[in-house]
Amino acid sequence: MKKMIAVILSLFMICIFSACSSEKNNEEILITSQNSPDGNYSVCLYQVGSPQWSFGSVGAKLVLKKSNGEIVDEKAFSLANDGAGVYEGNLKSITWLENEVEILMDADERPEEYYVLNYGEK
Repeated sequence: MKKMIAVILSLFMICIFSACSSEKNNEEILITSQNSPDGNYSVCLYQVGSPQWSFGSVGAKLVLKKSNGEIVDEKAFSLANDGAGVYEGNLKSITWLENEVEILMDADERPEEYYVLNYGEK
């Protein structure tokens, strides 16, 4: 009986430790970047942290930057990628329009989704 309680407590502590350590991991990793046709802007795709668990989602962020590095717009979201990290293939297409950029994202466990980043003031 004591061994079973010890095992249960050990598993409980491992679960709590794993949950706490994954919440603190907010490291941003640049996955890919694409420049606008005129070279004045770029869209960057970042992974934020690690997948939440073996089959969980992972944080992601799209950032629109000017050529001087100034951030113009950004959008953070969760990517349901069957426990995998963000990879270049998740970014399906980028359409550069006059006032905005349309970005089509895809993942293993969700339908394709569009995100829009604007060049001007929000």
